[in-house]
Amino acid sequence: MENRINFNKKRIVFGILFIIVMLSISIWFILEPKIFIRNFLMKEWHITLLGIIAMMYFLALLYSFLNLVPRSYALIITEEFFIDNSKYETIGKIRWDEIYKIKRIKKNCIQIFLKKGIIQRVNNNLLKKFLRWSHNWDYKNSIIISSALLECDIDYLEKKIMQAYKKSKRAPNSPRSSN
Repeated sequence: MENRINFNKKRIVFGILFIIVMLSISIWFILEPKIFIRNFLMKEWHITLLGIIAMMYFLALLYSFLNLVPRSYALIITEEFFIDNSKYETIGKIRWDEIYKIKRIKKNCIQIFLKKGIIQRVNNNLLKKFLRWSHNWDYKNSIIISSALLECDIDYLEKKIMQAYKKSKRAPNSPRSSN
């Protein structure tokens, strides 16, 4: 059994356009900070600093979204493992025996808790670490899969992940069932 879940390319394009608009506004903060001063407590350098921070964040997001465009699938779910390819900063292939808990969070996200050391084994660059941290405060112990850029809804995604996870726990040759 293999389930492939694809990206919703329209949402990715919309995301790229939104990020470009936000990046333009950040640059405008840097170039014309006087326009945005609203009270006596604000200074030009406050707005310029905000523009620089926002510009760096939106440049990182733009780069991550542009990396999603050529990818052919977002997730592959099998009985032995799943491959998370849904974001630029994902860690890739995860075996079911490396997971100890799965829970749904917010409206469109699933948080998957991994055993210690799984995320640290992945050699990531600074940008991937920053993006993982900015989207998940518990980034050292878990990953978050969002259905926002996928062709399926969160209920279908949760159902498929939970089915495969439970099936792996019941499998007789599974490392989990021998514990």
